[in-house]
Amino acid sequence: KAGQLPPPPPATFAAGIVPSQSWPKAISAAEELKMMEAAWADRVTFHEGLLRVDMSSMNLLDSGMAKWCQWAPGLLQELSNAAGAPLCNADINFAENGMEDTGCRQLVNLLKSCNVHVERLTLDGNRLTDASLVCITELMTSYRTAIHEVRMERNKVQATHGLLHLCRALGKNALYPFYKPVMKRYTPFMLHLAGNLIDRPMSVTQLLKEPLKKKFPVLAEDRMFWDEKPKCPPLQLPCFEKQASRGY
Repeated sequence: KAGQLPPPPPATFAAGIVPSQSWPKAISAAEELKMMEAAWADRVTFHEGLLRVDMSSMNLLDSGMAKWCQWAPGLLQELSNAAGAPLCNADINFAENGMEDTGCRQLVNLLKSCNVHVERLTLDGNRLTDASLVCITELMTSYRTAIHEVRMERNKVQATHGLLHLCRALGKNALYPFYKPVMKRYTPFMLHLAGNLIDRPMSVTQLLKEPLKKKFPVLAEDRMFWDEKPKCPPLQLPCFEKQASRGY
């Protein structure tokens, strides 16, 4: 209309900027660590004196494992104090984390320094080699009670020296085979190595007889039991013959 001023031009904004849009506040490194530690704490349970840690599929890599091992001692000490005794028969799961031998070494050192006895250790789907079998042997020989089971399927174990090292220690250790009170029978230590890169696995089992108190390892998938300890082999290798191809 005559005498009316034209409307002001529409407001313009830089490309990608939306009016009144609120941007998330940047998270500091300290805040990020606090959130990460809260997520880790959610994966730890402690019921009737039994510790369970399920850190599977957290994409930790060795760097994340180092951070976890710095964080965990305070919590483990708190739980040990609550139990009034060292933590024992723990179930520890770090499967599917892209972890290499350095990460396994960090975990073993933590368990030893915090005096945590592990009943079952799950490390499936990582990138562990024979060096990690040597680490696990070190953990086994540090205990006064038996480890029942270690899972290392779908890793990068290729040679036999790590397995032979473990078998020599196992054959000399009076804890194995161990007695299962619920079954009132004896049973071997179970080591799951299916899906690794071990050549001619059935030939490898022939090499293990001598260090294993002249007994071949059991290859059955399900846990086996014996009435008498002298008749029970110290080691069970479930599905050991099922190795991956070199392209894994």
